[in-house]
Amino acid sequence: MSEPIAWKELESTVERAATRLGELQQENAGLKRRVAELERALAAQGGEVESRWQQERDEVAQRVDGLVERLEAILATVSDESST
Repeated sequence: MSEPIAWKELESTVERAATRLGELQQENAGLKRRVAELERALAAQGGEVESRWQQERDEVAQRVDGLVERLEAILATVSDESST
């Protein structure tokens, strides 16, 4: 014959599982809210990050242009000296 069903134990297990499921659902909802907050913050910073990147790019371009001018001046001086 089969063993009798342990109803109390089964009910207790189901209650624990239901409680844990409720806790996980609350945690999941909280995490979803946090992800949404972080995504909004990231989107808001997107323009700021792009602006900083553009500023850095412009600065690098200016420095490269300055170096090119200095190199051209040095080459012109060397060229003038070698022709005399």
